[in-house]
Amino acid sequence: HTFDFDDIEVLDEETFLGKRLISEIIYIKRQRNALNLHSDTLKLNTS
Repeated sequence: HTFDFDDIEVLDEETFLGKRLISEIIYIKRQRNALNLHSDTLKLNTS
């Protein structure tokens, strides 16, 4: 994979760390071909 760091997109903004971490996990889990496997979220409901 190659990354274009000059063409980024902010998917969400959250002030509170806990909410931000949950939001990050949700966005990662929604991706079909995610690079970040986040194996610590295997028990997270996929619905």
